[in-house]
Amino acid sequence: MADNRPTIDEVMVDISRMMAKRSSCPKRQVGAVITKGGRVISSGYVGAPAGMPHCIDEGVGCLLDSDGRCIRTVHAEQNAIAVAAKNGISTDGGTLYSTVQPCFLCAKSIIAAGVRRVVYVEEYRKENPGSLDLFASAGVEVLHWKGK
Repeated sequence: MADNRPTIDEVMVDISRMMAKRSSCPKRQVGAVITKGGRVISSGYVGAPAGMPHCIDEGVGCLLDSDGRCIRTVHAEQNAIAVAAKNGISTDGGTLYSTVQPCFLCAKSIIAAGVRRVVYVEEYRKENPGSLDLFASAGVEVLHWKGK
């Protein structure tokens, strides 16, 4: 009988998609999961810093920069790294799964946190591959997930 169980990558991509549903910014919903040894060690989603108002809260809305991007929120990847740090969990050597290709700023944090592999589902911006170049120069393995 063939093994029909999903791969670890499939499971973790699904978990990152579930985390994205917790996002509290209407501009973009992104979820991230950090794993080691096939186990989740941290997770995050797009949202305001803990204890601060969220974009979806009544009367709050997004705080936009001059390019129309929300700057009220912390990115999912940053939140996952911060949650691990807050709880004393090392991300060194881990894998980060994200529903969206990490931006350049998140890529710097991911590299600094010692993550060695990144799996993402959607491209961030085709015209801005900067994070992919940064990952390559740091020796971080990157996989654009296309499913089974």
